[in-house]
Amino acid sequence: MHAVGTLPITWEMIEWPTPAADISICCEGVLSWLVPVAGDYTFTVVASNMFGDSAPVEFSLTITTPSIIDVDLDDGIVGIPYSHTFTAIGAEPREWSHTSGNLPPGLSFDPVTGTLSGNPWSTRIM
Repeated sequence: MHAVGTLPITWEMIEWPTPAADISICCEGVLSWLVPVAGDYTFTVVASNMFGDSAPVEFSLTITTPSIIDVDLDDGIVGIPYSHTFTAIGAEPREWSHTSGNLPPGLSFDPVTGTLSGNPWSTRIM
């Protein structure tokens, strides 16, 4: 956040979002917040100077869960190395997981990078 006026500027949150967890606003107007759940949040922050002048501003923030944005994968060819790194939007860091179904023989999934890779050796899913 940024405020203009006679220095020093102090910051205060006067209306807290619900649910609030591990939230702080520091002297430079930097908001730090570990959000417990996705949703729409509204809160009010006041910037004040040493003369008591203040300016409250209401903010709205939408927090979403990570979403995978890949919709199609390239086809693989038996005997040819294959690699696809999935892309997601949302909070980082991410931990990827393969949650259902069987991977093609010869391919593996890396939960750190979100990459499906390997050398496919069969056209059948095992």
